[in-house]
Amino acid sequence: MDRKIKIIQTLLLLFFFLNNLISVKTKIIDVSDQKFSTYNKYQLGSNDPVCDFKFEFLSPIASGLKFTSFYNTTGEPNIRNDSFIIFTVKLWNFPIGNFTGEVDNGEDILTINFNCLAIDFNNMKFRVYPNLRSNRFTDDGCAILIIDGLNGPLNGLQDPHAERAFSPISYNSFKIIIEPFYTGGNMEFNFFNVSDGGESWYNIIIPYLYESRGNSDEFSYQLETYPPGTTSYQVMGNGFGPLQTVSTQTTDIDPIIIFVNNDFSINEPKPIFSINGTTTYINPVGYLFVKNSNANVYVYYNETLRSSIGSNDIYIIEKFLVFNYIFVESHILLTPKGNLILTQFINVSKYDLSVYTYEIYDKGLLKETFPFGFEDGSNLKGFSLSISFLLPNETSKTRRFSIQPFNYFFNIPSPISVIKQPTLYSVDVIHLFEFKYLFQIQIDKTLMLKCFIINNKEYGHERLVAQSTSMDTFISTDYYTYEIVIDTFLHYPEIITYEDIYGYTQDFKIGEITSPKSLKRIPYPPKLQDVDIFSISDLSYLHQVVDITNKTVSNIIYFNFTKPIEKERVIGFQLLDRVSLNQIENDGIGKVYYSKWNSTIKLFQVEFEIPSNTQSGVIPWKLVFGGWSYIKDIVDGNLATLFSSYLSKSVQLTCISKNYDGYGPVINNLSVISTSLEVGLKINIYDPINGFKNGTIKISGELDSSTYIFYLEPTGQNYKRQLLRNEINVKLSSGDDKSGFYQLWIPIPLSCVPQNYSITYVELYDTQMNRAIFSENGNVVEPIQNPFINFMDFNNRIVPNFCSNTGGNTVPFLTDFQMYEFPNGVFNFNFTVTDLDSGIRIDQTPIIYISTLFFDSIKCYSKLFSQSSINTCRYTCSINVPYGFGFRSEFIFSVYGFINNLGYYSGYSSHTLGSNGWTNRYNGLIIDFMPDTMTITDTSTINEKGGLLWVLGSNFYKDFIDPNGNMYSSFVVYINYTETLNKYEQPPITVYSSAFSVMVNATTKPFIIYIMEFDMSGNLISISNKFTVVPKIFNISYDLPPTPTPTTPLPTNPPQLCFGEPICGGKNQGYCLTNVGCVCYSPWIGNDCSSQVIIIPQPKPNPNDPTTEIIITPNSTSTSNIQDYSFKSIVSLIGIREIDFNSKVVNEYYFEKWNLTKINNETNLYQTSIIVPPTTIDGISTTTTYINTTLQWFTKETNISFANQSLIMNPSTIKYTISFSNYNFKNQLNQLELIMSASLLSSKTNDICSGNEFGETNSIDNSNYLKIKVGDHSLYGRFIKRALIDGLPKSISNTILEKSEFNSLKTIDTTPHSDQLFIAISIPQYKEYVIIDPDFSLLIDHSKNSNSNNICTYSKSGLSSGQLAGIIIGSVAFVAVISISLAYHFVKKNNNKKLLNNIKNKLKVLN
Repeated sequence: MDRKIKIIQTLLLLFFFLNNLISVKTKIIDVSDQKFSTYNKYQLGSNDPVCDFKFEFLSPIASGLKFTSFYNTTGEPNIRNDSFIIFTVKLWNFPIGNFTGEVDNGEDILTINFNCLAIDFNNMKFRVYPNLRSNRFTDDGCAILIIDGLNGPLNGLQDPHAERAFSPISYNSFKIIIEPFYTGGNMEFNFFNVSDGGESWYNIIIPYLYESRGNSDEFSYQLETYPPGTTSYQVMGNGFGPLQTVSTQTTDIDPIIIFVNNDFSINEPKPIFSINGTTTYINPVGYLFVKNSNANVYVYYNETLRSSIGSNDIYIIEKFLVFNYIFVESHILLTPKGNLILTQFINVSKYDLSVYTYEIYDKGLLKETFPFGFEDGSNLKGFSLSISFLLPNETSKTRRFSIQPFNYFFNIPSPISVIKQPTLYSVDVIHLFEFKYLFQIQIDKTLMLKCFIINNKEYGHERLVAQSTSMDTFISTDYYTYEIVIDTFLHYPEIITYEDIYGYTQDFKIGEITSPKSLKRIPYPPKLQDVDIFSISDLSYLHQVVDITNKTVSNIIYFNFTKPIEKERVIGFQLLDRVSLNQIENDGIGKVYYSKWNSTIKLFQVEFEIPSNTQSGVIPWKLVFGGWSYIKDIVDGNLATLFSSYLSKSVQLTCISKNYDGYGPVINNLSVISTSLEVGLKINIYDPINGFKNGTIKISGELDSSTYIFYLEPTGQNYKRQLLRNEINVKLSSGDDKSGFYQLWIPIPLSCVPQNYSITYVELYDTQMNRAIFSENGNVVEPIQNPFINFMDFNNRIVPNFCSNTGGNTVPFLTDFQMYEFPNGVFNFNFTVTDLDSGIRIDQTPIIYISTLFFDSIKCYSKLFSQSSINTCRYTCSINVPYGFGFRSEFIFSVYGFINNLGYYSGYSSHTLGSNGWTNRYNGLIIDFMPDTMTITDTSTINEKGGLLWVLGSNFYKDFIDPNGNMYSSFVVYINYTETLNKYEQPPITVYSSAFSVMVNATTKPFIIYIMEFDMSGNLISISNKFTVVPKIFNISYDLPPTPTPTTPLPTNPPQLCFGEPICGGKNQGYCLTNVGCVCYSPWIGNDCSSQVIIIPQPKPNPNDPTTEIIITPNSTSTSNIQDYSFKSIVSLIGIREIDFNSKVVNEYYFEKWNLTKINNETNLYQTSIIVPPTTIDGISTTTTYINTTLQWFTKETNISFANQSLIMNPSTIKYTISFSNYNFKNQLNQLELIMSASLLSSKTNDICSGNEFGETNSIDNSNYLKIKVGDHSLYGRFIKRALIDGLPKSISNTILEKSEFNSLKTIDTTPHSDQLFIAISIPQYKEYVIIDPDFSLLIDHSKNSNSNNICTYSKSGLSSGQLAGIIIGSVAFVAVISISLAYHFVKKNNNKKLLNNIKNKLKVLN
């Protein structure tokens, strides 16, 4: 019975399962990314109240989807398998509102809800910061706009003016980009108001693009053209046209110089060096790639066009011309594996040493120069090309073969293949180190993958993972696994593109589903949350000002963020000065330093180096966060990047350099040298500041393309090893690294033909890796880095060779060609070459090209094995095929580069080799598996402290299967340290096929790392290459440069106007001095000389603190007219606080206990101290800062001097002299604020007004003044704008603070009879001590109380001040109406219609 029940239960379960399965197969499933932002989008822009959406739906393969209640919709099948298909649906321009849509496949209807949300603009506030790089003409933008108070992310601002643009850089933050020569001012933009459907316009003020930073009269220049005096110039190399330099002498450290070409294109010249205050800038002239062009150049300095330094027109003629050619024939051969060998034969009249480009549109590209493809001939007498390529025999679309510069196209006949849509089983993203991420991709093994394309770079089978040493590794599973290490410093990949050998491609986007079967998505980057770059805080440097004259300086930058960020997150730091940008490394990215979290000081820190002799002034830099920012969904590919120019001047890194060198070494002299058997060049390499480090020069024969490669290095200690026969090491023959001579010798055979030799390539580096480069064939085009700037005449680079032979017309030929295969993909080649006429040129190297599909090829450079006679040479060549090369394909062989002694060359394409019966292809076992040799290619950066080291390469991860079916690893890492000369075995920590990590010891010297692989019995199977790791040593000990005496003038007040009725109080109280303001006679004071200093008795000293309290009672002074009320003024020292560059308070100290010492009858000294906590940088113990305050009472007018400023002290004035001892700042960008309080109170509470002023005195005092007025009395404070800092007069600033900042203190209310102000005296960072010197007086005011911020009270009339104002205004208007009416009557009587109309208009205004 129980058995029957179980059977029934099983059948029921099976029924329900099948029923559900059938329903699932007809059901539509929403497989969209289940995030809030998928279904709820904020409007696209400020004036663009629409949203775009994207959804994904899973449906049976046989069904088609219909979309209802959708509009502006596109739906297309994205990914499919045998049962299901995923549709990607995109919705465009949906307005603000809530929406419901339906998806119907005929059997099921799915309803989804989505919302287009409006951004609330009612509470927004604008912040505009100048971009500190705006003084240079760049596209960095002139200012930064930050919008606060929005409820969602804003992707764009609409500007009605096309010449301006807002580029998003972070969350609701925009870079303002304007058209050239826009000089700043107001900028307007608009927001769409959802509530009323209208537009709201806003204005912001942006700074001037061109700061006026120097007197233009102090600007001098010298314009030079290279070559000099040129009106017509034939370029020396493709793209290397004439140059112009402007040398300036100006007080402006970085003047604005812009070259405007005759086609109105604009170039910003690059500074290349500075010596003795003169800076030279360089710029290319005219077009680079257009023949017969001319150029006219102008220079802008600040806002003025200096047309007087425009140059003459230069007629530019390109050097290279396309010679005549004839396509002879094409051959297509079907290989045993079913692929095609395409061979093209071409006859060409001449060869100009240029690069030829071979392309199969659009799936293959190869750029090669001689000897590839050169079958026979001579450069100047005509030659033939014969080129073979391996192609699949099917294609997804018509293929077209082309060769440039011949502009030849050939359609390749091949059948159209059946497209198999790729399936990615899974994609995993793993963070390794720095910005390196490991992408593990699994694909269907039946797919004929050519490559993955990520960040515009192709990754092929070299990234295929081998999981065991079994030969059936790649046929034992249903999928292949590829591991690809991506550097995301510039761009985190958003798309993984699959491309097969037939030309079919498909994109897989980050976050999208890769397979309907698994519904797995490509993951978003791990450990990368959004970053608000403007939440940076606590930014400082170990050394903010560094002297880098003739030395590289190590430094540290510290920072944090006010918004949460992962502490383990790596942040990239890169200097952007000219020298740092010139340092070509890291795939062209340049030198990047990476952060680490300092748990002791709770800050991120980056150790970095400032290169020697870079340009003085502010050193720009950027922080890169290596992942999507808040604007990821707005602007594809944008990374969160913080440029230092977005921040305030107080946090800029500054360098001092007596000399600047931003140009590579140049060739300063050229001369021809020769012997009976050699010809050559003697060159002088000149780099007077940094010095020459090393370089490469190639010289080629213009007839036979024979090439000699010279490696130059001054000392010869770092010579290139394992040279070929045409490679020569050269060291200094005379001079030094600043100006040295090198001799480049070319051997000439006894039997030779006359030909010239020319320099075709030069690459020179100085000690700071500034590069100078030249390429005659246009392979590299960097015209402003031309080392021949002093020798731009083409003839100066020719080495004449005077041989007497006229030569024959035979070419070298092969007599045999053999290929041998060895284990692990090693190929050996042996071949014999004969020339019966003149013999073989043995100092040249034939090259064997091993090619697979789509131009993918490797080169095997042969070596001379034997020479039986001058006419016959035997060569050998051995090469280890790289891991993954040619996987699942076959190889074809070609050999080129045989040169005889009379100027002729030859070579053999794969087709020609096969036609002669020699081995021309290979299709052995290597097509089904690849060699398992482990290869180390790179490592992470490590410093002298040691730690975790990541090693990159291929084929690291291996699992063996023992006879019992168990898997084990055979992986062992060895490290050889230079100090011990011993081998240390170190177990790896984390292992992937493409990367592993290992711990290394602290060391300051290079060490070697390699891997050994063992079998189950412990026998060695293989060993990797040995890779040398050089630790990066940061020498952070640095002698700070001496503090220079200020060369810039101390602050002075701007020109002042004279005020008062009469002006300056009349002739008895003062006089007006043009541009200075009112100069008052004692005891008168103020900007209009209407206030009189009250002569009062000296107040008694306060025994507790340096507070001055002065009480004035009726009849207590001779100048007061007080009848029955009193006044009390109080001046107090509150405390000091430390603030950072964002004006954020980081430490605050209130003064509590003072000690009083009487100096004399008029002078008293108060002393106190504060305890300062340890600094966050060096962690030293707490320190004590001592504060001394001297109060001096003046009974008569006295002239004093402070910080080189003369001052007049009036009678009855109290002067505060406040000094601080050394203070331990939290970081080097912080400063102090001394907080003072001043107040004035009156016992009279009715019929009285109070108010305050803060402004600038006349330009004799050069101070700020504070004035608190109650009734007819005022408390007057003067704050000089300078202080004595470490014994030197320096600038300080004074500001008024909000009273709300001091709610914890007992404050005085602002009323009609009392007022109180808090003053902050800002003190820049100092070392030893600082002294400041404010003073205060009480005044009787004889001027009218007319300030707009006055607060008044009135009691006699019983009316408020507002009512009184209404009555007064009404009375004035009534009188005006009566007056105008009388005038109207008079005018009517005189019939003056024009005057009548004017009067009517005035009446309208008054009403």
